[in-house]
Amino acid sequence: MSRLSSVFAGAVATILFTMNAMGAEESPVFAIPRMNGVVIDGKADDWGEQGFRIELLIPVGGELKPAHDHNVRARLAWDVRGLLLLVSMADDVWLEHAEKDSLFRHDAIELFLAPQPGAADMCQWVIAPGMDPKHPELRWHLYDYRKTGNLRRIPAEIEAARAATDEGCRVEILLPWASLDITPTEGREIGFQMFVDDADSAREQQTYLVAWYQALGTFMHSDRMHRLRLSREAGPPVAFAV
Repeated sequence: MSRLSSVFAGAVATILFTMNAMGAEESPVFAIPRMNGVVIDGKADDWGEQGFRIELLIPVGGELKPAHDHNVRARLAWDVRGLLLLVSMADDVWLEHAEKDSLFRHDAIELFLAPQPGAADMCQWVIAPGMDPKHPELRWHLYDYRKTGNLRRIPAEIEAARAATDEGCRVEILLPWASLDITPTEGREIGFQMFVDDADSAREQQTYLVAWYQALGTFMHSDRMHRLRLSREAGPPVAFAV
């Protein structure tokens, strides 16, 4: 990584850490648009240019890898079924864990959803895209942090599909509102966090991880999430240029 890139990454990390150190009432709220007719098939044609764009995820307390090694972009939207995601991933080495309950240890997407940041009920889904030749099928695993008894009886099955791209792959995902008894209406706010893990060797002691909300430990602290507002149109993208 160049000195300029290192300084830039550090500046962005400082900005995001400062933003996220605010109280929940002062923290930024990101407007995500409603979209209808999205089919979860890994294709982007039904998205067009729509969706709230996240153009930069950065490592927590670390340095950005070169784009050819690991690069992630995402778009968010919603409909009556759930939260919609379109995640584009570039990688030079695809390595996915053999065990479903350890997918986060290698290449994977981690998604956290709660009725609001700080809520007692939360779900975490970890998705391996199926780009590793040894594990060619998309797989996912649920970590169920729902405390309310009646919620734990509700299935939390997601829809997810992957398509290969020139840079790597595209993963399309639907996280169901029903799993957390969320009523999707314009103006409703929810809590959301996303990590993307990258491993180039099974011998690595710690997986490289980029995050949107700049803090780890969301599975223990559901306030370590961003606030999303269900809206008619998308808010300004999260993007930086240098």
